Amino acid sequence: MTDFATMSSEDRKALIEKLSKCLIDNDMGDVSISTATENVGILMAGQYEGKTTLKIEKNLKADQSEKGTKVSDALKVIIGDVKSCSVKI
Repeated sequence: MTDFATMSSEDRKALIEKLSKCLIDNDMGDVSISTATENVGILMAGQYEGKTTLKIEKNLKADQSEKGTKVSDALKVIIGDVKSCSVKI
């Protein structure tokens, strides 16, 4: 199982491009794809932990729920078993 945090920048870019294409193909090009890196310092251990995540989020109107479910399912197929990715449409 792959973790988004440990993927190479080329692999991350390729995944994001596939996700973007899926959103655009389904007339949801306005949905944002964001990445975030969190660094937590563990003072007692003298180290830090870093975590990078990918999020795709959009609140849709009730009459668009079927479209949202369809797109969410398609995005989850593209993401596959990559950890640290979330889809909420």
